Amino acid sequence: MTHARLVLPLVVLAMLVAAPASAGKKGPKPLKHLQPLVEEMSAAGPLSKDAHKAMRYADRCLVSDKHWERSQHNQVPINQIYEQLSSAVICWQTAEKKLSKVGPSVQTAALWVTARARYIEAFRGYLWGIDAKMSGERGQVCRRLKEATRQAVTANEVSAGLSEKFTGEQSRAFALAAEQMSGQLGQTIATEFKNQKCD
Repeated sequence: MTHARLVLPLVVLAMLVAAPASAGKKGPKPLKHLQPLVEEMSAAGPLSKDAHKAMRYADRCLVSDKHWERSQHNQVPINQIYEQLSSAVICWQTAEKKLSKVGPSVQTAALWVTARARYIEAFRGYLWGIDAKMSGERGQVCRRLKEATRQAVTANEVSAGLSEKFTGEQSRAFALAAEQMSGQLGQTIATEFKNQKCD
């Protein structure tokens, strides 16, 4: 028991002596959700402070998305979720702009953020059409669903083959989820478009 207690402090001390320069410097705090994307990019070399800031902003967008996702599960009225998605759209579009300013070092992660931004836009567009349907605004339903269809096509184009651009297991899973979500949303909107007998 005494030996075990002694070994651990010696190991820690050896690590501190071996790397005195890094002892005073702490790396950036890990992100809540998008850390796999950061690790994927860091494999090619250390990321800049601006890159970490941009990724942290995108991570906060994903954290904020939990609010409207919860509203869905709690069966909050469609028009309220639609309004909540307004801030989500702005958040993801801003994250996209921030990453575009950083440059090539975050290019792969920027592709994922762009796919997420287009998905959120298309999902909000879909809810806009459903809101018209539930409000009895027959004249608006098809017009809104047509716009949602256009947005869904863009979301699918952006996310197509996204998982192939990542190498890490977790980051590939993120990318694959983005592909699947955009694909499923596109099918949902197409089905609704057909059911409403839109031209």
